[in-house]
Amino acid sequence: MMLKTDTALLQQILKEVQTLTNRVNDIDNELDHDRHNIQNLTVNVSQLSEEVKQARQAVNMTSEKVKNKVADVVEPIAQSADKLTTQIKQKKMVVLKGETKKWWQKLIRG
Repeated sequence: MMLKTDTALLQQILKEVQTLTNRVNDIDNELDHDRHNIQNLTVNVSQLSEEVKQARQAVNMTSEKVKNKVADVVEPIAQSADKLTTQIKQKKMVVLKGETKKWWQKLIRG
């Protein structure tokens, strides 16, 4: 009788060991899958990081180009304004006060 009980107990222990082995194998497979996903995520993050770096460089380059274009456009205007200011300062102006007619009044009244 003891033999049957021992055999049943050994079978139960063997069954539990098999269940634990299966669970450990499942956990190992899940960990392997997780490691694979983490490697893919690392690669994706690295690619995104490089793309962000390139985008920053493009934005910096574009802003520099815009700044240069604006400077190229504004410089002649500023020089022209300086020349005009100098010319106005050099001229003497005489202002005559009196009754002035508008151009349309001159046409009607003569």
